[in-house]
Order: sequence, then structure tokens, then C-alpha cells
Amino acid sequence: MMASECGRENELRWQRLSRYCTAGLIGFCLLLLGGSYLVVGKLESLRHQRINEIAALRARVSARDRLEAAVRRAQTQLEQERRRWSAIRGQVPSEPDSPGFFQQLVELANRSGVHLTALTPSGERKRKRYAEFYMKGEATGSYAAIARFLWDFSYLSRSARMTEFSLRAEDELYRLNFTLAVPYGLRVQQTQTRTRLLR
Repeated sequence: MMASECGRENELRWQRLSRYCTAGLIGFCLLLLGGSYLVVGKLESLRHQRINEIAALRARVSARDRLEAAVRRAQTQLEQERRRWSAIRGQVPSEPDSPGFFQQLVELANRSGVHLTALTPSGERKRKRYAEFYMKGEATGSYAAIARFLWDFSYLSRSARMTEFSLRAEDELYRLNFTLAVPYGLRVQQTQTRTRLLR
């Protein structure tokens, strides 16, 4: 009996040991699953955090690109404004320079085939942003020559406008009486984004 008792006892021990091992193995698996769940949860949280950081960086890069494009557009517009004002300043000198304008008008009349019979200064007027000097003139020539003179006048390199004119026929010639307003002394102010006239 002893041997059978000993065998029975050994069998019970193996069963208990087998149960303990099985319970330990199950506990270890549960622990492993719980730990991996925690690790996976932490990794998932880190992944969402990285996704949010990448989205924020992309938004900042996109905003920076839009800002750079806006700056380039503003620089282009500023350069266009500078060129435009430079051209205007070329047409509107800082001083009256009436002798220079007289010379331009005489050359224009000669090219057009018109004879200037009178050209006299007739005053000056100050305006808010510039001043104007006025000239009265008289020219004679054929109808085609007078028309050419008026046409070419509109393309002078210097800004000027005809405020009054009258045309009358005298035999085969026509007589043109006119008054010119010639601006000078344009005052401008440079701002950061655009050039504007002083008020």
C-alpha cells in the first residue's frame, strides 16, 4: 500500500503543481495582455498626439506659404506703384519750367505743320496736391495740321491739358485759340504698402 499511497500522493502533487502552473500561466497571460493593452493604449495616445502635431505643423507651413505669397504680391504691387509714380513724376516736374514746355509746344507745332502765332503765360493756380501754370496760345494752319497738332498734343511727354479752345475758319486756314493748364510740383507721400497723394 505504501507504494500505491506514495504513487497517489505523487499524482496529487503533480496535479496540484499542474494546477499552479496552469494558474500561473493564465495569470502571466492575463498580465501580459493587460500590459500590452496599456502599452498599446499609450502608443495609440502618442500616435494621436503625433498626428495632431503634424497637422498643426502643416497648418503653420500653409499659413507661412500664404503669408509669403501675400508678401510677394504686396512687393510686386509696391514696385508697380513706384514705377507708376516715377512715370507721373516724369510728366509733372517739380518746377514750372515754362521755357521747356514752350519749346516742346513749338517743336510739336513744327512737326504738325501748324504756325504758332502767340504763346503767352497767363497765370498760376495752387491746388491741394500740385500747382498749375496757364498759357494762352494761338495757332494757324490747315484743318488737317490743326487736327494733327491736337492729336499729338495728347501724347506729349509732359502732362498738360487744354482747358479751353475754339476753332474758326479764315479763308483756307483755320485759327485755333487755346488755353493750357500745365501741372507741376506734385507732392506724394510714400507709405509702407502704397504711395498716396498728400491731402
